[in-house]
Amino acid sequence: MLTRSGFNRLVSNHGQSYWRPIVWILVAIALLQFLKMAQEKAWLYAFCEPCNPCFAAVSGALNGMVSNLPLFKHLAIEGIEFLSLLIGLLMSAFVWQALVAFRRYAKR
Repeated sequence: MLTRSGFNRLVSNHGQSYWRPIVWILVAIALLQFLKMAQEKAWLYAFCEPCNPCFAAVSGALNGMVSNLPLFKHLAIEGIEFLSLLIGLLMSAFVWQALVAFRRYAKR
């Protein structure tokens, strides 16, 4: 389990590096674009065809929960609402880590 301290160390070395969160933001953007492309080309359903009913049920339930949250509708991509929300929330944490690191760097 990743603790808050472990997350801070992984993302920005406890605010000592502002490049690390920027790289994480770029990785999250690339992952989101990959998921969007995979969803458009239906790669997930081609990956494990016997599992399709399970994928459809789980993704339908999670996406339904997220699509009913008006606060996060701007983060959601249709069809992959839950995953896009998770990645969006991670990106906001990465931006926060970058701001903390910039502030520490500017004080020096």
